[in-house]
Formats: sequence, structure tokens, C-alpha cells
Amino acid sequence: MAITISKATNEIVSLLKKQVHPNDKKKTYWSLMSEQLTEEGTWDSNLINQIKEIIIEWVNKLKKSDLMDLWEDSETAAENYSGNNEPDNGVMVEELSEELLDLTLNRIEDSVPREEYYIPEAKNPDKNFSDDDDFADAIDDDIFEDDDLDDFEDNYFDDDDRY
Repeated sequence: MAITISKATNEIVSLLKKQVHPNDKKKTYWSLMSEQLTEEGTWDSNLINQIKEIIIEWVNKLKKSDLMDLWEDSETAAENYSGNNEPDNGVMVEELSEELLDLTLNRIEDSVPREEYYIPEAKNPDKNFSDDDDFADAIDDDIFEDDDLDDFEDNYFDDDDRY
């Protein structure tokens, strides 16, 4: 069965959830990344580099046929290489590891609960109009007087002016 980017990302995520960080024996790489994202909103570059090394090590362990299947399924190959112009193994490993790192970081971001940017109406005491009011009623439409709109004279424009 051919390996896909999605399957590879799942395997890397499960690996990061199991593998204990060497500096903190009580936490896995996954829990450290989730914790950093929750508390700081970003990740430590050293931790990202360590995860990239884990991904490179995982990709290097693939058989040649699996590496080619994974490469053919990647966005990088689809965007940058034609079917008869394939890079060498080193380039494939580097570019696949970058793509897998991005997908893994996206997966971590998706798993971490964050505060909502949208404030539900019940929690927003500043709102001073009800749902029954139209949006048009809530804005001030007296910005222009009707007479202000007719102050432009047509002689400013030549008949020859075209768009």
C-alpha cells in the first residue's frame, strides 16, 4: 500500500506523542509544543529544529519505493517538478521533511484550543442595539447631505476623456 502525505503526517504525530523530550523526561515533544503554543503563542526554534531532525530521521528510514510514493503525493513535487525531472534523494528528503514539518505544526495548532476571536452577543455588553434592529439603523447615515452630492460640475470632465 502506497504511503501518502496524510498517513506520514499521522505517523509523525503519533511518534511525537510517544517520544519523550530528552530535557524533560515527563513530557513528550507533542505536549511541549502544545504547551508552548498555549502559553506563548509561538514555538521555540530549537524545539522546531529538534522535531525537524526527528522527521528527517523518519523519512530517511523509508524504503526507496515508499520515499518515491510519498514524494509523488507531496505538494512540493506537484508544484516544482515534472514527472521526468525528479531530484536526488537528498533534495527529496529535505523538501519532504519541510512539508511534513509544516503539516505537523498545523496539526498541533488545530489541536490546541484557543480563545475565540468572535465574542458572542451574550458576552458583549457594549452592544447597544438588538437583533431586531437593522444594521442600517445602527450606522449614522447623515454623513452627506443630498445637496453635497450635486456640487460637481460636468465641465471638469472633457468629452474626450475615456476610461
